[in-house]
Amino acid sequence: MKEYLKITLLCIFAAILYGIVHDQISAQISMEFFTKGDSESSARFIALVKGILWTWWFGLILSIPLGLCARHGKRNKLKAKKLILPVARVIATVFVFSLCSGLIGYAIATLGLHELSDKLVSSIPEESRNGYIANIWSSFGAYVGAVVGAYRACLNTHKKRYGKK
Repeated sequence: MKEYLKITLLCIFAAILYGIVHDQISAQISMEFFTKGDSESSARFIALVKGILWTWWFGLILSIPLGLCARHGKRNKLKAKKLILPVARVIATVFVFSLCSGLIGYAIATLGLHELSDKLVSSIPEESRNGYIANIWSSFGAYVGAVVGAYRACLNTHKKRYGKK
């Protein structure tokens, strides 16, 4: 049970760390993504808080199947220490998906293929709209990357324990 707790804490810590970094970068791209026009310093603080609040739960969710793949059953159980690299790969996958999605979103916004709703248009300066849209796409990409990365981590962890049958 102690190792399950360590795995859970590892996953939550990694998710929060990623969330903080991701949202600090997002705040640099478009502070309106967090504040809808408040000051820049509050955007960074809000990004810090939201980086924690928007991601800790993913770490918790990831820890359940990953912990089961690493510990459940009688075969060689993996300790949390052995899951540092797989969890880092999940975070790297999330980063790549997020970056690619953000770049695609920015390109689409620049071409005028993705526009904001009338409600958002009135609260976001024109020069910040493409960055705002890029952040929307980047966030969506992060969620997709999280699912892909988590699946890969669980599959590889299971293979490490039970072999390639």
